[in-house]
Amino acid sequence: MKNASRLLLVLALSFPNVALAQSGVWDTRAPLPVPRGQFSAVSLNGKIYVIGGQAPRLWTSRVDVYDPSLDTWSPAPNAPDTTVGYAVAAVSGKIHVFGGN
Repeated sequence: MKNASRLLLVLALSFPNVALAQSGVWDTRAPLPVPRGQFSAVSLNGKIYVIGGQAPRLWTSRVDVYDPSLDTWSPAPNAPDTTVGYAVAAVSGKIHVFGGN
């Protein structure tokens, strides 16, 4: 079940204005401000952080934060590098970034 939840999160963020509701029906949500692929995402304190990735034709260090309770996105400070393909984890209230290209 955890893998299915992760897949749904990836799908929801890849198609940024769609999310799966509790009832199992796809529902429209606020779109990701800058659509992109190859990003990393992590949940921390009830919010989802979308970090970096590849917007059309360029890599970005942009960080956007989604608040599911308000269905809103807000910008966060940029990541220190424009790396893609890295892993992220939330540990002890902090986001940690590993690897990448």
